[in-house]
Amino acid sequence: NDLDIATAEARSNFDWFDGLDPVRQDFIVMMIFNIGISTLKRANPKMLAAIEAHDWLKAGAELMDGDWHNDVGQTRANAMRMAIELGQWP
Repeated sequence: NDLDIATAEARSNFDWFDGLDPVRQDFIVMMIFNIGISTLKRANPKMLAAIEAHDWLKAGAELMDGDWHNDVGQTRANAMRMAIELGQWP
């Protein structure tokens, strides 16, 4: 149920969401599930703009710019970065 809610929030907030491949959709949904849509939008506007532009390397770099990667740990942060940059889970 929570993932359905996060997916609905992604669709209602990002008109480009449905144009993403499944891995990158999962990435967005997981971010919303874990930190909430408000925090995602407030803390990561450059990453979201890069995702919208399909600039995957910039999106990965922006993901790692800030405190989030320290909060979740390097292993998880690197897996999330690879998912957004490559469109596949490690």
